[in-house]
Amino acid sequence: ILSRAFQELSQGMVGVNDVRKIRMVPFPFPYSQYLSLMLVCHWMLTPVMASQLVVKPYWAGVIVFVVSTSFWTLFYIAQEIDQPFGEDANDLP
Repeated sequence: ILSRAFQELSQGMVGVNDVRKIRMVPFPFPYSQYLSLMLVCHWMLTPVMASQLVVKPYWAGVIVFVVSTSFWTLFYIAQEIDQPFGEDANDLP
């Protein structure tokens, strides 16, 4: 029974060290900037493309809103996951 307890503690420490490795390796800044630039380009070009491809204007607006909001939401979720520790409301202790 005692060996099983030590095995569980060992697996927990391995998990902590894996999270620590993720925290210490920074996300490449140029890639992050390029991704932001591409999202802004997408944000500007999506309404133009939707206005040309979708017949009904209200459907074009709905499609643009949903797609752009989804991409920006994924971007901000990825930023939050990149730094899991800190003082923000959603951060780990």
